[in-house]
Amino acid sequence: LNEDLASKINLYPNPATDYLNVELQDEALISLFDSRGKLMYQAKITQEAIEVHNYPSGLYFLKIESKNTRSVYPWMKE
Repeated sequence: LNEDLASKINLYPNPATDYLNVELQDEALISLFDSRGKLMYQAKITQEAIEVHNYPSGLYFLKIESKNTRSVYPWMKE
């Protein structure tokens, strides 16, 4: 994890069942991938509640790209 970006991100709940909430201090491009690398969702946001209730249970990754910084955060879908 990129420590500079990590302090500017609030990602909850983890594990998620219906929604994954993403809160950022600055606008960034977020990309949500399943464990096989398939792109499931993408948006440029500062705050978003992503519907995940239709996603199968398992491990997912949230990639956040802001200016010259990229970070990936794992999260679980129950």
